[in-house]
Amino acid sequence: MEPTTPPAQQAKPCEPACAPPQPEDGEPDAQPHYGTVNFRHHGELGIQAYNLHLTCDRVFPVPFTDTDPALRGSEGGGFIPPQRGAQEVPCLPRELRPLFGREAEVAEGCRLLEEPVGDGTSAVVVTGPPGIGKSAVALRLSTLVADSYPDGQFQIDLALSAGDESPADLVLALLHTLRPDGDPLPEGRAQQLALLRRTLSHSRVLLLVDDVVSEEALLEVLRMEGPFGLVCTSRAKLSGLAGLVRVIALEPLPARHSEELVREIVGLTRLTDEQVSSLAEACAGHPLALHVAAAHLARRPKINVGRFLDDITSPDRGVRALKAGQTALEPVLERSFDALSPGQAELFTTLGALPHMSVTTDVIAAATAASLEQLDDDHIYAVTDLLDSLFELSLIEQIDEDRYVLHEILHRFARLKSASTSSERRKTIIRRTCLTLAARAQSSTESIGFMDKEATIPAQSNADALRALNADRPGAVAMTELARKHEMWEPLVLLASQLTGFLWHGSHWTDLERVYQCVLEAGIVAGKPDWTAAAQHNLATVAGHLGDSQRATDLLQCSAETAHEAGDPHQMFLAQLALGTLLINLGRARDAIPFLRHGLRFWRIIDDRHVLAHALGTLGQAYMAIGQLRRAEQYLRNCKNLSPAGSTADLSNRMAITTLLRRTGRMAEAAQEACRDIERAHAVGSREWEAKALMELAETPLEERPSSAPLQPLEAALAIYRDTGDIQGQVRVLFRLGDRAADRADIHQAAELLGECANLAYQIGDYEHAARSLVYLASYHGGIGQLDEAETYFADALDMARHVGNPGVIAQALQKRAEYLWHLGQIGEAVSHLTEAARHLETTEEKQALAQIRAALGEALIVAGRWQEGAKILQSVLSVMSDHASPATTARASRALAILYSRRGLHTEAMSTVTKALDQCERADDTSGVLHCRMALGNVHARNEEWSAALDQYDKAAELAGEQRDLHVLLAARSQAAVCRLRSGEDEHAVAAMTELIPLAEQLGMRSAQAALHSNMGVHHADSGHYENAATQFRTALSLSEQLDDKPMRATCLLNLARAYRELGDIDTSRTHARQAFALHHDLNNWSEAGEALLHLGVLHHEVTPDAGAPTFPELLGKGQRIDDRVVEALRTRVHRAFQDSVVSADSARGSANTLAGMRKINVSDSVLEALTGVDLKPLIIRLGNSRQTCAACNLLIDETGEAELLFLHHPQMDHVLLRLAHPHCVLSRVIQLNGPAPEQPEESVEVECILFGQDRTGIIADCYGGWGSLDDSNTVEDLVLKNYLDAGFANLQSMLRLEDGQTLDFRDIPAAHSGGVEARLEDNKLSITGPHGPLLPPMPLNFYPHWYEKALEGSLIVVLGRNLQGMTAEDPSYLLRAMALGQAVGATVPLTVVRPRRNSPCPCMMRTGRKFKHCCGKSERLT
Repeated sequence: MEPTTPPAQQAKPCEPACAPPQPEDGEPDAQPHYGTVNFRHHGELGIQAYNLHLTCDRVFPVPFTDTDPALRGSEGGGFIPPQRGAQEVPCLPRELRPLFGREAEVAEGCRLLEEPVGDGTSAVVVTGPPGIGKSAVALRLSTLVADSYPDGQFQIDLALSAGDESPADLVLALLHTLRPDGDPLPEGRAQQLALLRRTLSHSRVLLLVDDVVSEEALLEVLRMEGPFGLVCTSRAKLSGLAGLVRVIALEPLPARHSEELVREIVGLTRLTDEQVSSLAEACAGHPLALHVAAAHLARRPKINVGRFLDDITSPDRGVRALKAGQTALEPVLERSFDALSPGQAELFTTLGALPHMSVTTDVIAAATAASLEQLDDDHIYAVTDLLDSLFELSLIEQIDEDRYVLHEILHRFARLKSASTSSERRKTIIRRTCLTLAARAQSSTESIGFMDKEATIPAQSNADALRALNADRPGAVAMTELARKHEMWEPLVLLASQLTGFLWHGSHWTDLERVYQCVLEAGIVAGKPDWTAAAQHNLATVAGHLGDSQRATDLLQCSAETAHEAGDPHQMFLAQLALGTLLINLGRARDAIPFLRHGLRFWRIIDDRHVLAHALGTLGQAYMAIGQLRRAEQYLRNCKNLSPAGSTADLSNRMAITTLLRRTGRMAEAAQEACRDIERAHAVGSREWEAKALMELAETPLEERPSSAPLQPLEAALAIYRDTGDIQGQVRVLFRLGDRAADRADIHQAAELLGECANLAYQIGDYEHAARSLVYLASYHGGIGQLDEAETYFADALDMARHVGNPGVIAQALQKRAEYLWHLGQIGEAVSHLTEAARHLETTEEKQALAQIRAALGEALIVAGRWQEGAKILQSVLSVMSDHASPATTARASRALAILYSRRGLHTEAMSTVTKALDQCERADDTSGVLHCRMALGNVHARNEEWSAALDQYDKAAELAGEQRDLHVLLAARSQAAVCRLRSGEDEHAVAAMTELIPLAEQLGMRSAQAALHSNMGVHHADSGHYENAATQFRTALSLSEQLDDKPMRATCLLNLARAYRELGDIDTSRTHARQAFALHHDLNNWSEAGEALLHLGVLHHEVTPDAGAPTFPELLGKGQRIDDRVVEALRTRVHRAFQDSVVSADSARGSANTLAGMRKINVSDSVLEALTGVDLKPLIIRLGNSRQTCAACNLLIDETGEAELLFLHHPQMDHVLLRLAHPHCVLSRVIQLNGPAPEQPEESVEVECILFGQDRTGIIADCYGGWGSLDDSNTVEDLVLKNYLDAGFANLQSMLRLEDGQTLDFRDIPAAHSGGVEARLEDNKLSITGPHGPLLPPMPLNFYPHWYEKALEGSLIVVLGRNLQGMTAEDPSYLLRAMALGQAVGATVPLTVVRPRRNSPCPCMMRTGRKFKHCCGKSERLT
């Protein structure tokens, strides 16, 4: 270690080696060392004399005789070592302070010393820059191995005796150390080496040599054999001795050990933890700097720590401030600087004139050249040699093949030395460095890209270019600030312009802000408005990403105004484009569109394809955000055609297309594109686009992602945004993470994430995400009974959503509030909210979201008693012609219909529908859907009085609700379970449960559930004969239902009260309530329940006037109350069901129970049979038993395996048979005379599904409706549609089921039409089929994918037509197989003519709406 104070002239005897505290790493070596030799040069003839300061005499263990006269010294001719025990063995000095953070280096040194080379010698060299702690490490490891060298241990500091021009002689130093006092040394070099070799050959001594500078001198010692050990320190790396000596290179201390060192010196109370960390950071792990700074503070308790830290980190005075008493850092560093050659010193000083940054050879060569003309290869080679020489001296670190950096402490010293540089020279260095860095940035940026148009093959130069840009970035940014300091505007702006793209691309927002603060000042001071406008634009970009949206908006407006005043339309429209982008990110896409459209004409006029592509892509994103997907795709496709592969516009556009794919249901394709986007972004170093692609990937289902996809894309995206400080990105990811947590029922984590999201979003003005987050927080607080907080959050969310004006955001807020109101029992308000939400989405092309809202609306309407409206909506959602509903949406719609069927008494239909919905949810792993399906299934069982099965489902639902932390559903499940137990005879347990649940329902605000509980308690009391208690419970339930305006619940409570008052003898009150119940049920179209009320009124009438005749309806219902015929019919089916005339089942008509398994049972009355005399019932029954049928009375579905009533509809003006089915409890089988206009014959229609048979043969499957009748006045009713195709040469596919052993059913085997003359024609997206006798299929629009169209171009089409082919046959072929078994499916292979659209026409395929034909299906056309 280098000294900082004069050495003492005498040293005291040392104590035997032990394990005292070690000197502090980095402590100066100025204090006298025990066993140290001080060499000083003097004398006239160049003879060197040495003054020895030793604590011992000779220490050779075995006496020997020197037989060589040349080696004889004093009289006697030999070296007589002291006898063992006569004197103390020389030892090492004591360690003064503990050593921190060098455990690994010391352990490695000990290992090397304990593993001597072949001749027994052990040697280690500790290297490092000045002040790094070489001496302390060398002393520690020497102390640890001292016991292995019993003949003595010596420390020799060569720096103390080095001359002004030449270093100390290591060989002579060792001889004087090991020879007895006064013995003369030979003068010849060979004799000196021989003497030293002889001396060391049998001596087990350890030599600790500080500050070796000569490889040659050390090499002389290394050539000697013997059991001695050698530990050296050196500032030089001694590279020439590589392989000959083991080296331990010291680096700066890590932060933890730096802090430990500081605390050891200053104590535990002098500095706070933050101040300790700041001090460690200020000294950059340099041990001597840490020691000096800590010692300075330790002895000055009153000094201001913050001011001291500012002093020592100052580039100009930091080194001089690092002193404590007589110990200082500057002299140590000065000594190393003084030893430099003029060239080395000049280069070192040049580095000090630059900011603390890494540099490359070309940058330094440009900065140090006397003139640009001298910047040739010779100069570059010379600079390379100088950099390498500084590296050899440990004054500069090499961090890459051609990249160097000064340690921070050494840079402060270099800055100090550069203070004398002239102003002109300094500006030359700054100018040339800026120009060189700008050229490097431009070259690297232009090297980044892709080799192909689809951007799938990254350029080989990408990695090197990105590495160079990232390495240059800190220094380049610092250079712009240095140029600003010296008002060198031109090089500053040039460098900034070349850095901008990379800084933006890599999301280095803080660096971009630093650069453009400099450019802004340059523009203002130099009077350059174009610079000012560009700076305002880029600073706005930074502000937007960092969350200061208002500042970003203001800056962009200022940029546009500055550019306009300067007559710069290019920058003005760029600012408007950026403002539009900002508005999109803030959820204000509608407001963004005008700004985005402003510049389109300008970009086209000047033919700036790059900016035009960016503007078109951004417009596509805006239209996609407001749900106009067709228009969005048009803009995005146009952008793609204009964008160079790998450009900013291209990356942005590709990710927008990925979003579009996802939002239009193409999940697998979207997942693949997202993974490609991640790879593209990574290849060009764009962290922002990588994060966006990760977020897009997270939106796709896990099962649709490729195996190479990242496992946690959202977490990876959040890490990127937090690392880059991008608040906008953090908001988006936090929202998705919260939404995902909510999906998996981790409601507390969801609330935490969305709470953070809402706060950040509100701060930056992103009201879209703020509204979405607040909606969830409102639901969360509502779910735990904090109703006031929930209402506040909902109000704020709806205000923000309406302020944004985004239909999707408004719809989501309305839907969530509707669900909340629903839980509270306010079903009427819930319906209003859902209706408004659907209305908002109808203005967009968000078909999936609209389907989901409509499913919720349909279910809400059913609960509200408006079941006919609800059923219509739900049936439209489930229509096979609708391909917009997701599996979760279809499951919800099916579940809601099952609830309706159950309420209407259609148990078979309800069970079939809800079971399918449950199976669908379980297959999709939709836990929320499974929960609600189990609740619905329990309700279905309960309404059919299957209490045990219902209880099982409610218990399962309660368990799921507990797992999902859904308190509303949990309470509902437990309530319903209590009803089941009540009905199963577990009265005490059930009543206790309901009594416990009533206050919980009140606490959660679930008044509907509260009313149901009171109503069920009333039923229990009524069944127990406690009618007064029952009436009390019914009145409470009625009051709650009136508060909620829940008409179905109110009607039920009124009828229950009517029955209770009758038992209590209050006939008038009972009649009043029964009439009110009838009126409500009648208005709700609940015919059966209205009939129950009517029967109750009849009983009351009979009890009051037993001798009176049959009452009239006005007598029972009161004047003015109308009565629907279906009420009477419902009573008729109930009363007279047992007396129906006769039954004709499908089995008896068909005669083959085997092939008709699963068909519905049809009841036919005698009157209908009589009306159908002469008509062959067999095909009629088959048709009606195996087709999708709805009830003629209620228009609800009749289950395929259920029971139905056959109705004969007769009209005097009708010449064809019109038959309909009805539910048994709606209408009994009979002949119904129709009045008014005659109904028209049902129209023929088909629903067509495109399919690839065997994945390679184009085909369609058509489900036929209508077309039944008789020919030539025959009494036989036939399928006229299928007969028409059979007459044209189609085959009955029933024959294909007769397979031989080992044969499989393959639709590609369907033969061609045997009669010939059948042709198909596809024009645009409309398919028509003609036969030998005319049209078979009128032009019918098809939905197909490009790969189907590609196969269609081969000119062949397999056509399959049948009856009752529900759903998608490709997913479930069971309906098709059943139709084939019943002989109700025909097929043929026919020639197909494809009429191609024009190349620039919109593509006709289903998923490419808005894309040109030449860019979609036209590609496959060209391939063929």
